[in-house]
Amino acid sequence: MKIGAVNTILNANGLLTGYNTDAEGFIRPLIEKDINLAGKKILVIGSGGAAKAVVFALVEQNAKVVIINRSQEKANELAKQLKSQFSVNVDTFSLDESNFKNTSASVEMIVNTTSIGMGTNDTPIPARFLRKNLVVYDIVYNPLRTRLLREAEIVGAMTISGADMLAWQGAIAFEKWTGYKAPVELMKNEIYRKLT
Repeated sequence: MKIGAVNTILNANGLLTGYNTDAEGFIRPLIEKDINLAGKKILVIGSGGAAKAVVFALVEQNAKVVIINRSQEKANELAKQLKSQFSVNVDTFSLDESNFKNTSASVEMIVNTTSIGMGTNDTPIPARFLRKNLVVYDIVYNPLRTRLLREAEIVGAMTISGADMLAWQGAIAFEKWTGYKAPVELMKNEIYRKLT
């Protein structure tokens, strides 16, 4: 996978190799919840660096991705990269209420990859567009239960916190650095304890 960003470097006898743990860290909590992404239509909010890792991971799992972003031009750039690397067509929309209404009604999962809600009570999507049969995944980890996740839980949607992704990113890096299996549950518990 060619995400084009590195967040983990392994030094093997002076040979430096760069890895990106974002994509796998994002996917692991979905695997834990037995969510099969193949064929699912997924709305991704945002088109920055984190969004790139997320959409690449989703497309590799054969999901159908729709991108909604404040700047449609940036969303189009990301869609162009996906088409170039995976030969898939991705619909893109600008971040506004009418586009949320039209896209959220037809998707099975919503992923927030923006920083909206980080340390605030803001949300990237109005609560009225959330529903029971959705999976709502917010990669924001502070607060632990963002407003988006709280409002999704109220309507009965399944939710996944960015803290789970954060734990897995750390676990993957740990395993690359040490060669040992990471204590993922311990890492999750510690993150949850710190953020609660």
